[in-house]
Amino acid sequence: MNFLKNFKLFTIAAVSAASLAACKPETPEEKQLRISKEVEEVIANSQQLIQAGKVDKAIDSLEAAFVSYGDDVKIFEALAYAYADKGNHLTSGKYFEKAGDINLSDSDMYVYAASAYEKAGNPNLAINAYKKYLQKNPKSLLAWKSLARNLELAGMFEDALNAYFSAIKNAGRSANAEESARIGALFLKIKNLEQSKNWLLGAYKSAPADDAKLRSEILEGLVEISLAQGDMPNLIKYFDELEKLDAELVKEKFPNLRAHIDEFNRKMREAEEALQKQKEEQAKKEEEARKAEEAKKIEEQKKLEEQKRIDEEKAEEERKIAEAKRLEEQKKLEAERKIEEERLAKERLLMPEYASEASEKLIEKGEIKEAEKISQTVVSKHPKSAVAWASLSKVYTAKGDNKSAFYSAKEALNASPESVEYTILYLNAANKVFSVEKFLDTIYAAREKFPNNPEIMLGLARTYVILKNYEEARYNYILFLQYADKNHPLRAEVEEEIKKIPAAE
Repeated sequence: MNFLKNFKLFTIAAVSAASLAACKPETPEEKQLRISKEVEEVIANSQQLIQAGKVDKAIDSLEAAFVSYGDDVKIFEALAYAYADKGNHLTSGKYFEKAGDINLSDSDMYVYAASAYEKAGNPNLAINAYKKYLQKNPKSLLAWKSLARNLELAGMFEDALNAYFSAIKNAGRSANAEESARIGALFLKIKNLEQSKNWLLGAYKSAPADDAKLRSEILEGLVEISLAQGDMPNLIKYFDELEKLDAELVKEKFPNLRAHIDEFNRKMREAEEALQKQKEEQAKKEEEARKAEEAKKIEEQKKLEEQKRIDEEKAEEERKIAEAKRLEEQKKLEAERKIEEERLAKERLLMPEYASEASEKLIEKGEIKEAEKISQTVVSKHPKSAVAWASLSKVYTAKGDNKSAFYSAKEALNASPESVEYTILYLNAANKVFSVEKFLDTIYAAREKFPNNPEIMLGLARTYVILKNYEEARYNYILFLQYADKNHPLRAEVEEEIKKIPAAE
């Protein structure tokens, strides 16, 4: 009756408005302004009615306005709050959802709708509302988790798992202890024991020690898994901990389990006692047998010692003869070994790796000419060897012949283009013969090939310092410090160089 009365009032108002409009035509803008004003008046009146405790009258007034004016976000929202005040959360949720459907810019209406549906105990409608919200806010962690919770209430466990995984993925982090516990519980509900166990163990390790509720939930799941898998050691461990945390939960969920565990422990003790007794009897028999065997061995030992004395005297004589023969043979072998070592040393000097090592030692001693002779000989014997060319480049560098060092380093890199070592050798040589601009192009090419090499980053930084591009220099110095090993020999030097870079203007 109240609804009809209010509807008649709105009809009379509409007729009056039409009569006035007949006197003077109303533009679309004026009409919209008039309707908006009338709707605001209705909503303001309904709010006064609600504050006065007249919720039903407020609802009648708003529904009459809905009939008169059609779909209107403000009317729907006001109706949603009015029904919420009345305790009719299902209808409240529907009006919040209607408001969200026609006001595409305010997706929060779907969250309010979902919350109302949850209060009404209708997870299926809440699921639909959260899905609408997530279509516009796919990164909302809270919405994904709320969706997962309602999917679980609706018995849609696999969908709930997918929702939890989406929540974690959109959060851009690993699952926390509470999330891992929920995922583990859902896997348990679909009978995937291994996955459930993995997630629950992760939650068990990371759950705060003072969060008794969360730890109880985790332990409950682990107890169920241990029971299903017949894992008695872990079952006892998790059950004892759960019993200390939440004795009431244990009484409710596992009323007879303590008795079964006590019986298992009793049988284990009996088995251990029987085994211990068996071990003691066996030890006694073994001790008697050992004494008899020991007496027998003592007698045999006496015989053996006598025979050993005789054998040792004979062996000593034979040893002296053999030793004299061995010393003679050793002298002969030593002489042959020295000849062979000298021959191998000469051959090794023609092998790139050994020649490179020998050359470096000569450079350290300052014998550059001898090192150059060895390196040139090996290059002539092995013209395609990257090691040989690299060794020659180092000789030229030590000699101060930068151009020859560059060409030799280039040959080494050509022979082994994927080598970081030879790339850096080439860059060091190029730095001494190229212009700064050309060297910058060269080191950029090396950076693209080896993007994570700290020495190349350092080369770029120092080149930019020369070019007075301090911003790029600082950036590459920082990259060096990030990628270089903590014990890198140039780290301290680089830290000092960064301090000397002028501040950005």
